[in-house]
Amino acid sequence: MPGEPKECRAHAVECLRLASAMPSRLSKERFEELAQIWLRLAVSLENTKELLNQWGEPHLGDPTPKDEGRIGPPASAYLGSPVGEFAGGFTSISRSALGFGTVV
Repeated sequence: MPGEPKECRAHAVECLRLASAMPSRLSKERFEELAQIWLRLAVSLENTKELLNQWGEPHLGDPTPKDEGRIGPPASAYLGSPVGEFAGGFTSISRSALGFGTVV
C-alpha cells in the first residue's frame, strides 16, 4: 500500500519546524494546518492497514452466493473499528505530542 505513516509524521514535524520560523502569523497558521493534515493522513493510513490486516486484501469481481450479494464486510464489522474511533475522536494535534513543548 502506498504511503507510510512514519513518513507522514516526519512531514508534520517539518511543517511545525517551518511554522516556528515563519515571521507572519498567517504563514505560521498555514504550516500548522498542514501538519495536522499530515497527521490525519498518518492515522488514516494506520487504520486502513489495520482493516486490511483484519479483512484481507480487497478483491473485485462477482460476489459469491455465500456473500449474499455483498462485496466487502457487513456493516456490523465497522462497529468498534479503529475507523469509527478515529472519525469521532480526532479534533487537533498539540505541538507537545510531537515533542515541541506545550502550546501557550
